[in-house]
Amino acid sequence: KLLSLRGPKTKRIEADAYEYYSTWYHAAVRAVLGVIPFDGDFAALGQRLSPKIKSSEAKASVSLLLRLGFIRPTAEGSYELTDAVITTGEKWKSLAVRAFQNEMIKLAGESLERHDPSERDISTVTITLSKKDLPLVREQISLLRRSLLQLAEDTSVPDRVYELNLQLFPVSDQLPKEENQ
Repeated sequence: KLLSLRGPKTKRIEADAYEYYSTWYHAAVRAVLGVIPFDGDFAALGQRLSPKIKSSEAKASVSLLLRLGFIRPTAEGSYELTDAVITTGEKWKSLAVRAFQNEMIKLAGESLERHDPSERDISTVTITLSKKDLPLVREQISLLRRSLLQLAEDTSVPDRVYELNLQLFPVSDQLPKEENQ
């Protein structure tokens, strides 16, 4: 039980590797290369993504992933991941990561039209909390992320790449406390 609490084995991305976050599809290309053998057809690789990317973009992405050490060539002429899971860690401060997150949020919105509801799960909930509850909510979200990363690591035959965005943000200013509370 203690081993399950430590979460999946992750590699922390160092600041000099943040070029990885310059566009959404580097993460998607990396994930696809971790699942299927790649025969060198960059056009086919680009067509596997949603939305699709150009052959030149797929080629540049593979080149970046190789340079950063996120993938390595195999004896069979394909590529494999050097680490199953990578992360920026909990305390990222990079503008590149922020831009990446903005791009992923935009893709999530586009997914409402691009993908059938049976292929996605996008939901919203508006809740009222006390600001003092925020650390507990963050902890719950962190536990969910770690649990899903562990599930991904334990999946023996993945057949698709998904992006999960968890978003919690205020939609009001701080509300006045009622006198009788």
